[in-house]
Amino acid sequence: MNMTTVSNFERTIITVITRDSTQEFIQLLHQYKTTVNIMNVIPNTIESWGITPDTIVIDSISYSQWEQQINKIKEESIYKEIPVIVLNEKEVSLEDVLSLKDKEFLLLHRNETISIIRAIFGTVKYWRKLNESLIKTNQLNRILSTNYLSLDAKTECLEKSKNQIEAIYPISNSEVKTELIKINNNIIQNLKNGNHYELFKAHFEEVHPQFYKKLLLKESSLSNNDLKLAALLKMGFNNTEISFFMGISISGVKKAIQRLRKKLGLDPASSLRQFIYTIEV
Repeated sequence: MNMTTVSNFERTIITVITRDSTQEFIQLLHQYKTTVNIMNVIPNTIESWGITPDTIVIDSISYSQWEQQINKIKEESIYKEIPVIVLNEKEVSLEDVLSLKDKEFLLLHRNETISIIRAIFGTVKYWRKLNESLIKTNQLNRILSTNYLSLDAKTECLEKSKNQIEAIYPISNSEVKTELIKINNNIIQNLKNGNHYELFKAHFEEVHPQFYKKLLLKESSLSNNDLKLAALLKMGFNNTEISFFMGISISGVKKAIQRLRKKLGLDPASSLRQFIYTIEV
């Protein structure tokens, strides 16, 4: 593999979990100007990982229970699709490959340097294409969800206007009543489209099928407003946007976030957004 082949991987980040940083493939990665993040242990929290890697390499000599460690990594949604390569002490046989065909990792012999390098850059290419696809999908989902929520906000505004008309109708003269009836009929016609939040919720559950379920397992008493707020946080909307979609003030959004954090039993110093983001999708 020449330098031209890997010229597009200079900004690649590879996390290698090993107690032996002298391995030949690590030295080669440095030659290819790849960022290599060597860790002695598998971190317990997302924050401890630092920068998200393009590929994770685990040295099985350093960890005898490496498969359990992989499962632990994959529990974090942010690392769910990141490729994992496991370096085995023994020669990898065809039987090994076939027995592990349904597993979410590649198994290679730790002394086959060229194969390791090829596997790393191959998985990086795969991960980047997948990540680009996920970003485009998330952008489209955000646009569609924003449209649904904007329509729902309009519906809430119409409902309030309808209630106001019904309140002033009895004290109005006949001419005003005639105009109020026309306005009210127009509002009713617009409201026939139904609750657009339900459309948003249905679309959100298609994209994140396990989100509400896992959130309710954490706390079964969450209200519909709690779930709506959690979904908006999951999609990355800021407080101003959430204020518009939920029809409350920004201070109301902050209070709602505090209440939700308390219901979920999170420490006051903990980030609710970070917690919501890491819930398995």
